[in-house]
Amino acid sequence: MFFPVFADGTKEMKMYQYILDHGGRVMLYTTSDVPARDRTMVVRLPKFRESLMPMVESIAAETFLGMLFGPDWIKDH
Repeated sequence: MFFPVFADGTKEMKMYQYILDHGGRVMLYTTSDVPARDRTMVVRLPKFRESLMPMVESIAAETFLGMLFGPDWIKDH
């Protein structure tokens, strides 16, 4: 989950809680200070403009794709 600001009472928090309530695990990328919880890995980001979040998402997503598909994977776009 990529949320620059992660706060109580938001739709993001509801989505996060839904995943945990159904046995899932969450990797959360945020600039917010989030306490440690079971089944949650928080990647703390420096503060930046919200408009830059797609670039942050892209870096993480491309890294995960490379890990999943292996060293011979080439993104074709």
